[in-house]
Amino acid sequence: MKNKLKTLTRGEKSENVVGLMAKTFVSLCALADWSRTDTTVEQPATTLVKGGAIPAGATADAVPVAAGVGNAGKKFEPMGLHYNIQIHLPASRDPAVYDAIFKSLKDHVLS
Repeated sequence: MKNKLKTLTRGEKSENVVGLMAKTFVSLCALADWSRTDTTVEQPATTLVKGGAIPAGATADAVPVAAGVGNAGKKFEPMGLHYNIQIHLPASRDPAVYDAIFKSLKDHVLS
């Protein structure tokens, strides 16, 4: 297990960290229910809305943050990707510089 984790982390983690990762994996395997032979997992019916998925028939404003129920009754939060973009603007008195920067953002990021 340790050798596989070393490969997966490209040797960027210390021996101690890799050992702890291996122990965590082995402990989680001991807790897992390996008796299921069916590999398909039924997902609750959801509708995609801005900000994540919500159960079918519910409205976005009526669903709490921990929307839906996963396997074995465990609650989960919808996953989403969030990008934080920082722009360091140059010191310039020419408005064309800023116009070009924001036009480029509009064309390449917001499209």
